Amino acid sequence: MTQYRGTVWEGSYFDGRVAQREPVTVEVTPASLWILRADGGRREWPYAEIRQTQGARAGDPVRLERGPDPPEVLVLADPAVLAAIREAVPQLRSRFANPAWRVLRGRLALAGSAAVLAIVAVAYFWGIPLLAARVAARVPVEWEERLGRSLVAQLAPDGLRCDDPERQWAVQQIVDRLVAAGPPVPYTFRIAIVDDSMVNALAAPGGYIVVYRGLLQETQTPEELAGVLAHEIQHVVQRHGTQAVLEEVPLRLVVAAVTGDAGRAGRALGVAATLGRLRYRRRDEAAADRAGMRMLQEARIAPDGMIRFFTRLDEQSKDVPALVAYLSTHPRNAARIAALERLALENDAPVSALNRHQGGTLGAPCPAPPP
Repeated sequence: MTQYRGTVWEGSYFDGRVAQREPVTVEVTPASLWILRADGGRREWPYAEIRQTQGARAGDPVRLERGPDPPEVLVLADPAVLAAIREAVPQLRSRFANPAWRVLRGRLALAGSAAVLAIVAVAYFWGIPLLAARVAARVPVEWEERLGRSLVAQLAPDGLRCDDPERQWAVQQIVDRLVAAGPPVPYTFRIAIVDDSMVNALAAPGGYIVVYRGLLQETQTPEELAGVLAHEIQHVVQRHGTQAVLEEVPLRLVVAAVTGDAGRAGRALGVAATLGRLRYRRRDEAAADRAGMRMLQEARIAPDGMIRFFTRLDEQSKDVPALVAYLSTHPRNAARIAALERLALENDAPVSALNRHQGGTLGAPCPAPPP
């Protein structure tokens, strides 16, 4: 057994009357703890009157107290004093922490923190998406429409929209043909064209599709534009946007958006729209590709337009900075294009031409509104 008797420890003493630290040495004896002061005086602390209030965890100083509030306080840096006290008074050792447990307790705390982080990570990457998918499947269409309207107000404010009827009709008639050829859907699709040279398009919940003028300029044929629109329509039909918003924004703010609390919900949805850009997972993009290809085939629109557009984006993205916007929210890789090519070969149904639009006509700058 280790003998601590005769060993002294450096510490700090506070008498409980003034907030002044007094350097002292401490000696452990069989009956009590002796506090030896610099002026030669000393104080005796019977073990039965001492309580430990700090020092059970690794790295913490040992803090011992005695007496009513405000108590006398003794602070020591060396946790070995606890082992000495426990050896001196075995019958009272439960009042004082075992120094050997300090390290283990620290390791357990570290392991606990790691476990909490792991649980949070699992919830974030698997639990939250699973819950969002289940909730999204049960959200009423009317709620999705209001939610989409709130998002589009952030993404395509009135002052930035192209509202000229010819351009709107040219895009809308492609959407209508795609939707009419497939099974019934509960959405009324609405197109918002943004007067911006960015090459991008995205779908918001409830049937809203935002198309940037730069994408209209980049698509060289109506079949290419139809391929992009079919992809975005499927994001709406499969409720990928609703699920993405539920993952980005707390449910209470989504409820506020659809019930009219425009202030609080608008700010939150604005953050989601600006930062998240309704970014979908790779499996959602693949699902929109597959269903979009089927939609083109059902509408008797040549599917090679979708393939040609995505291939050109992938090839030109390094040289054309404007293309990065679309690719930042959509996957870009050879495997995706190869999958689209395989899907196109699975169905060789006859096709009929879409109405041609002149290159650059749909993508021309929007006319200024009348004064």
